[in-house]
Amino acid sequence: MKTIINIADQLKKFNGKTILLVDDLTDTGETIKAILEANKRYTNVTIYTAVMYKGKVDFSVDFYAEPKPEGWLVFPWDI
Repeated sequence: MKTIINIADQLKKFNGKTILLVDDLTDTGETIKAILEANKRYTNVTIYTAVMYKGKVDFSVDFYAEPKPEGWLVFPWDI
């Protein structure tokens, strides 16, 4: 069963705070972009972004460990 959450409602819990949003990789960047857009429109949260692998996305993340290698990445938690 897939759970769908309202991003803005979740961000409102942190209104006025600073958070670090961490993701394993940005492939298309759609997840992080959706969160940043919801934050800009509905809340006042300072968000820093961090990813392990940064793909070729059209926005910058604040922190990343490695550029994403070519091909599909399989993480241990995906197995």
